[in-house]
Amino acid sequence: MSHWISLQNTKIISKTAAIKAATKLGYQCRHRAKCRGYNGQTQQCDLVVVLPGGYDLGLNKQPDGSYGLVADFWSDYISKYLADPETLQKAYDMYSELCKTQGYEAAEAMLNAAKISKFKQACNLYETMELAQQQGYYVVQHELPDGSIRLELQDGNENTKKILVDLPSTGEMKVEAEGYSGSSCQEATKFLESLGTVQSTLKPEYYEPQKEGVRNSV
Repeated sequence: MSHWISLQNTKIISKTAAIKAATKLGYQCRHRAKCRGYNGQTQQCDLVVVLPGGYDLGLNKQPDGSYGLVADFWSDYISKYLADPETLQKAYDMYSELCKTQGYEAAEAMLNAAKISKFKQACNLYETMELAQQQGYYVVQHELPDGSIRLELQDGNENTKKILVDLPSTGEMKVEAEGYSGSSCQEATKFLESLGTVQSTLKPEYYEPQKEGVRNSV
């Protein structure tokens, strides 16, 4: 493996993936509906994940094509349905220290992300599958004991090459290119970079010369 990328602050770019994620967790979605919050207040949203009780999760399309989240994250009205419990507990444990080091807004953003971590993981799953299938990859899914999901993206024309996508319960992503050399690994994984903020690391194999006659990109 010559290259891996970590995708943080993952985006929701597919309405279809968001609907599938909500369905996977057992909730319905409404198009162009009112998102409920504190004391019966509502806000109109492009898509609403309808949750039990009086609070929902809304999504509104942004100028860049991604979907921003609308929700009243007070207490556990959202998190008890959409959070991974372990991820949420870690966020609470880190909250006070993060307030001191990075400020209140950064700590709140981290905590709110943890409150929908299970939903974000499901969104990442379906968005990755959509993008991979558009690129012609065959996708194999593995559910791991720690609650994370691993996807193997296989190219039928290159049996020795695959892209591994790990989707932990935190809602982030890690992508590794296996069997590639040189810059071909970056080319192969570039289509996934639209899903979040990229942190890239090169491995020694990256500096190996590419073999002639081998197709290096998808």
